Amino acid sequence: MKKVCFLICVLLATISCQNQESINLASSPETVKTALLFPAGLRISQFDEEGKSMTSSVSEFFFVFLQDGTVTATRTDEVIVGNYFVFSDDGITELRLGFPKNSPLSELDDDWYFISNDSSSIRFEDNEDVLEFQFL
Repeated sequence: MKKVCFLICVLLATISCQNQESINLASSPETVKTALLFPAGLRISQFDEEGKSMTSSVSEFFFVFLQDGTVTATRTDEVIVGNYFVFSDDGITELRLGFPKNSPLSELDDDWYFISNDSSSIRFEDNEDVLEFQFL
């Protein structure tokens, strides 16, 4: 019985480590913040929540992240100002977004785990939710 419990514990630890390794730990909060400060701005190219694509509800917004921790989202005549914070928690770089309640962007309020970035986009996840910004 002890061997079975031991094997189960080893299996669970292995699965947990594999999930942690899928998160890109190489980028520091400073590197991620610098990427978000892209001068031309960003658009959301993918936003999935609870297995459903919500991209169409936010893709028209143009996002500008500022050094002071504010983020401005603009769509036609609508301007929404929120805040953001990039930090490290247990060695994982995270993005915390906050927008006014009842705004079309309040669904983005969360702590998002940095996954990857390249020359065209930066990607975050939280459980199975996905948030990807495209650089303009």
